[in-house]
Amino acid sequence: MAVYVTPSSTLASLIASNGNVVDSTGVAGTVDTLYQPNCVRVIGGGTGEFAQTMPFIGGATPTTIYFHFDLYMLGYAGGTNSILATFINSAALPVIRIVATNPNNIGISYWNGTSWVTSGTLFILPINSLVRMDVSIVCGVSGSVTIRLGGAVVAIVSGLSAAVNNIAGMQLMNPSNSPGYYMYYSQVAAADFDLRDYRGQAATFNALGSYYTGGSGLITDVTDSSDTTFWSLTAAGGRGATTSALSAIGGLSIYGAYLNGRVRLTGGMSNAQFGFRDATPTDNTSANINPNGGFEPRGALITSFSGGPVTYAGFNAAEKFVKAA
Repeated sequence: MAVYVTPSSTLASLIASNGNVVDSTGVAGTVDTLYQPNCVRVIGGGTGEFAQTMPFIGGATPTTIYFHFDLYMLGYAGGTNSILATFINSAALPVIRIVATNPNNIGISYWNGTSWVTSGTLFILPINSLVRMDVSIVCGVSGSVTIRLGGAVVAIVSGLSAAVNNIAGMQLMNPSNSPGYYMYYSQVAAADFDLRDYRGQAATFNALGSYYTGGSGLITDVTDSSDTTFWSLTAAGGRGATTSALSAIGGLSIYGAYLNGRVRLTGGMSNAQFGFRDATPTDNTSANINPNGGFEPRGALITSFSGGPVTYAGFNAAEKFVKAA
């Protein structure tokens, strides 16, 4: 199992189309602050802006994909087939859309290779209310799309076309055509396993770890939305490390620990990894995260420390690092 798209509530881990998508602490109720303090606001106004998840990285794209996000629709002023979300293939072409004519008529459209087919299955999307939405997609000619709100199935479309394949990401949009009717998104994630019980909780990086060589700057210098302050690892094997604090929410089962950040590759480096150095001490290192020449979001999920489960105490005690290769 793997998480393919960074669980996030900030633009630093999403790819936004223009300046009308912004980081936001939102208005009251637009984000579940028990887990994360912020969300992404898509302003709307009919200009087609969207917040796009990072592409799947490494390995084959799964044939069954699960997307999760929390959304808050601040009013609605849309039109015919206004788009709430689009799911794109590996060529960045849209193949599935969640469309709205008003909050009481939300449906699913898919690309059959020559035109869009809209299902007659409709559901109601509450406005001015925080909603958990899960979308599962089974690709291929016998595939399907299932949408859940708050865990309950509200729409299923079966018998998709062969054109619905190689799903590689999701674009979160604002179906309102008038400014002032905002969409707020948080808890954005995608995986090859069911995300209905998913909650991502953000840790606070608060100190420079001892497991650190080379480079410049402290982790506290690096903000969510700026590429102007950063660690610079100048030789293969160099590591930037930090510790973290996590106000653990009790009663949850921990699947794993996820590191994400914006990374670029220059000079003589060939690749990079994320990892956790646990208390034993053992390095629990990810596969290569394959950075390119420009700052882009990258992430890695690590599901065990020293061969055992990740715990709250183990996560907080570990040093989190990025390593140059």
